[in-house]
Amino acid sequence: MDRLRSTGRRSPDRGRGQAGFSLTEPMVLLLMLTVAMLAAASIFSSAMRSFTTSRKVSEMEIAIDKNISEIKQLSRQFTCCSGTCTTTVPTTYGPGQACATNDSRDDRYYYPQLDLTTTTTNFTNTTTSVEPAAVDQICSVGNNTNFMTPFKTAVDSTGAASKTTRTTTIKTDSIHTLEVTYSDAGRVIRSLVVVPVMANYCP
Repeated sequence: MDRLRSTGRRSPDRGRGQAGFSLTEPMVLLLMLTVAMLAAASIFSSAMRSFTTSRKVSEMEIAIDKNISEIKQLSRQFTCCSGTCTTTVPTTYGPGQACATNDSRDDRYYYPQLDLTTTTTNFTNTTTSVEPAAVDQICSVGNNTNFMTPFKTAVDSTGAASKTTRTTTIKTDSIHTLEVTYSDAGRVIRSLVVVPVMANYCP
């Protein structure tokens, strides 16, 4: 019986495809990694832009809130008790004075309590030296701009909210009203109208 002998030779088909390597697989992998990295970079860049924008908006809103608080404080301080309208708190007040108090929580803070006979010169933008009569004139519709100008000047002197442009306008279609607008790059962010507390004491 003949025995099969092994010659030790390998079949020419065995192991075909294992010899050497192909560049296709690494190139595909590299391409996939590049696409993934570019996508991640784009997402990160978008997230950073969104974060920067959100932070800028937040800073603007905080600054605007602070400025509005200052304006409201000026609105409470604005008084005509001396016959002249101003946001400066009276330093001369009490019995025998036109200004009864320097406390804006007191109704007497805003309107003259008496006529000082020592005042002989007519008050600005009025035809009288009598404190109550002068305030009546300055509070009139025709004198609206003169009444509001000291208040507007005081508001304009406050620091504008950072990163925004602020404009103030004395309204002509609404007596004793100041419009304040905050904008950024031409886009209105917030707008409000302010009526000084003193206006409530005008006749």
